Amino acid sequence: MEQGAVQLNRQAFFCAICLDLLKEPVTLPCGHNYCRVCIQSHWDRQVQCTCPQCRQVHSPRPVLHVNTMVAELVEQMRTEFQYNTMDPETWRQQILHSIQVKEAEQQRLQQEALSLRRCADETIKHSEERFSSFVRVLESVHCDVSQNIRTLQEKEEAKMKQIHDQLGLEVTELKNTLFEAAPETLQRHLPPSAHTPRTYSLPLGYFEQAKSAVTALTDLLQSTLTEGLQNISQGFTQGQPSTRPQPGPPQPEPKTRAEFMNYAREIILDPNTVYNMMTLHKGNRKIMRMNANYRLLNIYPDHLDRFSEYEQVLSRDGLTGRCYWEVKWEKLRVVLAVSYQDIKRKGDSEDLSKRIGVYLDHSAGVLAFYNIEDQTMSLIHRVQTTFTQPLYVGVRLDLLDDTAYFPKLR
Repeated sequence: MEQGAVQLNRQAFFCAICLDLLKEPVTLPCGHNYCRVCIQSHWDRQVQCTCPQCRQVHSPRPVLHVNTMVAELVEQMRTEFQYNTMDPETWRQQILHSIQVKEAEQQRLQQEALSLRRCADETIKHSEERFSSFVRVLESVHCDVSQNIRTLQEKEEAKMKQIHDQLGLEVTELKNTLFEAAPETLQRHLPPSAHTPRTYSLPLGYFEQAKSAVTALTDLLQSTLTEGLQNISQGFTQGQPSTRPQPGPPQPEPKTRAEFMNYAREIILDPNTVYNMMTLHKGNRKIMRMNANYRLLNIYPDHLDRFSEYEQVLSRDGLTGRCYWEVKWEKLRVVLAVSYQDIKRKGDSEDLSKRIGVYLDHSAGVLAFYNIEDQTMSLIHRVQTTFTQPLYVGVRLDLLDDTAYFPKLR
């Protein structure tokens, strides 16, 4: 009875057309199973689509889909049949082949483990070298800043000592005059300098500027390191779905400030481009124009990208796609612009609101400047052109104590 049931089950997985185990089995609406190719060929030769076993007519012609459950059962049965009918020598050869395949896979995995260890060691060595170099740069910058501060201190102390010694000589002279001259001639012998005492003002503003610049630099390093660490961590994450937005149909140009905010972009200024009489603050989102004495502090080291003639700075990142940013400025005159990265930085070449909005659609070649009052925007100037490179935000401060600030919009 048990053997008969097994035989019956096997026969159920044979195609009634080719009389072989089902290949890509499909199930008709009447419930009978056939090979996909067999039933399609059978119907191609018939006027009507009927089941070869029960003769039921299927109209219109059914769309055939592989029955995955039946396919798995047939595959298991085919494997079992092959093993049951295999002679001992063939069986032995199959086992030996399986052993060879698995041993080869073991060797491959051992080699890949060695390659993995070697790559990891090289990456760690590279990381150690780069971080050690970075630490040395930081130490060098710290030494340079400290040396500049000490140089200014020594210069001012020498100036103070000179004034102090001169005042001592004048005091001695006055004392001699007081005790040696006759009372009626005392007024005649009074030195002119006695009525105009020398004064000295401590240059504490320079040190405050230095502290602000160092704070801005360390804030930039901290934010850059945090962002870089996130990028490194993402590199070790595998199998995660991409979060990059997929391109969609073209969107109309925004009209209201709320619509512009959908394209808000945070602007970070690049300390490697800032002119040496300017200082960055608030995570390199604020720029301030200082006086000529600020140049003595040399807070920002020499760099090929630095502007040498005008008080200008560019953003750290190039802009493409659709972007919107705003600029708040104070004092008298601030120049706002966008530029290609290869702008000339060396040598000489030559009535807005207090808050300006800038909109860029790089692919469409649109650049527009807006005056912002509360939530109301009014167009100042609009450019329609073709951009061939990413654009960098630029700021120029013409007068002492002018400032420009790129606020976070979201």
